[in-house]
Amino acid sequence: MQNTQTSLIIDNLKLVHSICHKMNGEYDDMFQTGCAGLIKAAKAFNPDKGYTFSTYAFPIIRNEILMSFRKLKPIVYLGTPVKEDDEGNMLTLLDTFASNENVESDALESVEAQHKINLLKSKLSQKYLSVLDGLSMDLKQHEIAAVTGLSRPYVNKLIMDMKKIGKLIDKDYQTGSKSRIRRLGKS
Repeated sequence: MQNTQTSLIIDNLKLVHSICHKMNGEYDDMFQTGCAGLIKAAKAFNPDKGYTFSTYAFPIIRNEILMSFRKLKPIVYLGTPVKEDDEGNMLTLLDTFASNENVESDALESVEAQHKINLLKSKLSQKYLSVLDGLSMDLKQHEIAAVTGLSRPYVNKLIMDMKKIGKLIDKDYQTGSKSRIRRLGKS
């Protein structure tokens, strides 16, 4: 059994390379983490199930790398000192958010964001709007699927579509061009 696992790992190192090349990040770290996922897949693989090892290992390797990305997200605390004021006192991140200049720019950004959201909503059918409502309530995809009666993969597809449209709206908004985005979904 040990020789089978070893040969699976050695024979599929190129799979780890191909996954790492499709992702953004430090290649050496991703490759190392991907190899750990490959080992995990080799230990759990059952050839009697009827699928190839690479088909089985691909999502395990990819998810292992993605999990390492999630662990690396920095945590920023509002009480973190970030700069000194004119009198030499350390200002925290919360202090910089509370300054008058930031309040005005935050309000302006909030108005722009609301305008973009309204523009996005005008381009969406009812299915998309129900998914967007679920997202605004911080529901997870499987919870949105349960509430809307849609499948979880379909909910994911709708979210990806909305992200693409959101990027186009943001680009049009920044350039000042008229939005040429068609309506998503049937009414």
